[in-house]
Amino acid sequence: MSESEEASEYVCSEEESSQTDSFVEGLIEARMGVHEGEMAGPSVESGSEAYRKMQKKYKVLEASVDRVLALAHTPEVGSSNQTSPSESVGIAMVSASEGVDIRVGVPLGNRNTLTEAKLVELRTDYSVPSYVGLRLPSAADVVRYPPEGSVMIFTDMYQHGLRLPFHPWVQMMLAKLGYAPGQYNPNFWLLLHGVYIAWWLVGLGEPTFEQFMYLYSISKQQGTFGWVQANCRKAKERGYFIGHKPSTQKSWRNRWCLAYGDWECPPGKTTNRPNSKESCSHNPGMKCQCSSTSSSSSGVDEKSVFSLTSSSKYEDYMGEKTKGDLNVKVEHLEAFGIDSQATLKGPMEEVARVEAEEAEDLLRELGIPTPFSSRKSPRGIFCSRTLNLQSISAIGYDMDYTLIHYNVIAWEGRAYDYCMENLKKVGFPVDGLAFDPDLVIRGLVIDKEKGNLVKADRFGYVRRAMHGTKMLSNRAVSEMYGRELVDLRKESRWEFLNTLFSVSEAVAYMQMVDRLDDGTIAAQLGPLDYEGLYKAVGRALIRAHVEGQLKSEIMSKPELFVTPDPELPLALLDQKEAGKKLLLITNSDYHYTDKMMQHSFNRFLPNDMGWRDLFDIVIVTARKPEFFQMSHPMYEVVTGEGLMRPCFKAKTGGLYSGGNAQMVENSLNIHGDEILYVGDHIYTDVSQSKVHLRWRTALICRELEEEFSALIHSRGHRASLVELINQKEVVGDLFNQLRLASQRRTKGRPAQTLAARNLDDQELSESMQKLLMVMQRLDQKIASMLEADGELFNKRWGFLSRAGLWDKSHLMRQIEKYADIYTSRVSNFLHYTPFMYFRSQEQTLAHDSYSYYCSRFNGSAVDDEVDFML
Repeated sequence: MSESEEASEYVCSEEESSQTDSFVEGLIEARMGVHEGEMAGPSVESGSEAYRKMQKKYKVLEASVDRVLALAHTPEVGSSNQTSPSESVGIAMVSASEGVDIRVGVPLGNRNTLTEAKLVELRTDYSVPSYVGLRLPSAADVVRYPPEGSVMIFTDMYQHGLRLPFHPWVQMMLAKLGYAPGQYNPNFWLLLHGVYIAWWLVGLGEPTFEQFMYLYSISKQQGTFGWVQANCRKAKERGYFIGHKPSTQKSWRNRWCLAYGDWECPPGKTTNRPNSKESCSHNPGMKCQCSSTSSSSSGVDEKSVFSLTSSSKYEDYMGEKTKGDLNVKVEHLEAFGIDSQATLKGPMEEVARVEAEEAEDLLRELGIPTPFSSRKSPRGIFCSRTLNLQSISAIGYDMDYTLIHYNVIAWEGRAYDYCMENLKKVGFPVDGLAFDPDLVIRGLVIDKEKGNLVKADRFGYVRRAMHGTKMLSNRAVSEMYGRELVDLRKESRWEFLNTLFSVSEAVAYMQMVDRLDDGTIAAQLGPLDYEGLYKAVGRALIRAHVEGQLKSEIMSKPELFVTPDPELPLALLDQKEAGKKLLLITNSDYHYTDKMMQHSFNRFLPNDMGWRDLFDIVIVTARKPEFFQMSHPMYEVVTGEGLMRPCFKAKTGGLYSGGNAQMVENSLNIHGDEILYVGDHIYTDVSQSKVHLRWRTALICRELEEEFSALIHSRGHRASLVELINQKEVVGDLFNQLRLASQRRTKGRPAQTLAARNLDDQELSESMQKLLMVMQRLDQKIASMLEADGELFNKRWGFLSRAGLWDKSHLMRQIEKYADIYTSRVSNFLHYTPFMYFRSQEQTLAHDSYSYYCSRFNGSAVDDEVDFML
């Protein structure tokens, strides 16, 4: 690309060019070794030697980058020629690309091949600090329009020297250039850091912005919406300053993630922005901390400034307890000469509007997403029933698939293998069978009477069914289940797949149903029906757990089975430091719990903390759901080997086995809805703690992230489907009106309207025939599209939370009924505060026509249309 093509707006003046030219020429000579004998010290010799190696081998450049940026954020690094921060602007988070639809974004690769595991490796390999969050983007995220407070990063850029948070010099350069970090191609980062290293190696401090721009022009690549590259100026005259060979491969576009939190600079450090205190437009009554560099700040002394609502007997206008809410101390305001009434002058509506706008601006300045944007994230926390976290005094956690997330294919695959081995030992034919995780999803129901797996809607009507491993047609489903509903209270027939632990059992059972149907199960095993077969599979799986082979294998190689989440311990740390009592209540035994928690928590905790330091009470072998229902004795685990002694009251910091929920409540003196319990099992964790104890509840459902993405990708398909259904409704209504007109005519009665009366019999008949053919064609098209709806999530069962196009699944009904909030993983709490007030969203009803008209019309048109309808 020529320098004239969309070049950067920055152009060196003649004076700057003249002053810089001799400086750069001298540097080039030093780099090539011309002045080696004239300059003292080893820096020039080592510098030229390093650059000769860089030209031959890229690894040397990468190592040099690591060496330089390892010193990032220390005040000693840098020189006096660094541009003053007051002369620069902030780093762009949204890409600069004029004339392009903002939702189009920079064209990415066909699919993001980055995985959670690779993201963890990236954090470890490049020492990404804990205060910089990394997450995989959703399908709605684009490079040029990331969520508020986030920035898009292509992970290959790390290999070219990019580090988060940014080195102060890099921060300054990006702020002046004005493009979002995700817009620069990897070769740009190689050149940017190469220039820094060149200056550093020859002892010249940091290059200025003017010196960098003398060497390179910045321009957009041809044929793209916003990729930015650096072009070497005067390359034909004096060769390339950095003698590397740019890569032209584009696979890096398939590996990207979102960074959030303190990605621009470390907490407490000043960003290279205009003077924040002078230019801050925040509430003048609030001291702006945007540019605070103090490392000794201890935060607001809440006890001196606020009073705390300590009683749980008061409720707010939403019916939520106000225990834990802060109240302003009027005497504290008066001591500083602040009139609490004058501070909020004017109508409350206007005061609230102004404060809300300023709050949004400040949140954006702090790089924190608003609650509204968090709801639209695959890692949002979704609210079924309003919950005030401030009123929660204790938070209890399950472990398996809650605090510890397993690789489902690995964990359930091994459980399946052990189950099949045990079935084979007793004579079942299992040869040729393999674990198929796509065969089932959470929320399905096993019909033990018919050997079927079914998906029901919120009312219990069966929408899809599979016998053995073969899906049943809609007609077969209607004939089989048209007169009965799924009733989970009939446990002898229906088995609900509550959790991911159910996957291996369901896959094994459905495959064995096929073997039972084709007669390959030996007669000596006895007369087996589908219910007896289910019991046999269940016994084989339980045996795998009881014998301990499965857990022993997992404990020996946890890295093969556990998906680590570096953010999770930090989320719990926030809650603990906010004064919440944290509880771990798991059915797993002590040795397994300790091994899994050490592996998943200890390496991500600060200051040599261990996982036990997070929890006030740890209870293993809890025997849930009986833990919430009955009064089992409690034992204290007193040695590392697991030796126990009876006890009658839990103490802070204690490790216990068994017991019951009431003992926990009495020990903490915290009861009922002051406790939030978080788990992945709808029945064992969520429903029983709510029904028997009235604890508040949160459900963890990891599949929500995948479904969120699938729903976004399915928007076009579902919109087309809805349009066809609406068209059929209009065509069908006309057909029905003509049919009624024909019916009345045969009975000697007038048709509904004058126009209908004027139709002759042939015209009426032809119109009805044509409309009927159109509806039949539409039915065929709609049926095939309905069949395909949700296949991006699962080809057999469709979406997790939906049954049909508009209705909720039986699983979703259970979640709404028993879980106050639900989310994909516990670490999502890190994106909220421990004081969050979760408010449930408006639940629309079939007769909410006013909402419908508000969405279609503005102003008086709404009232006019409603008046017309009335």
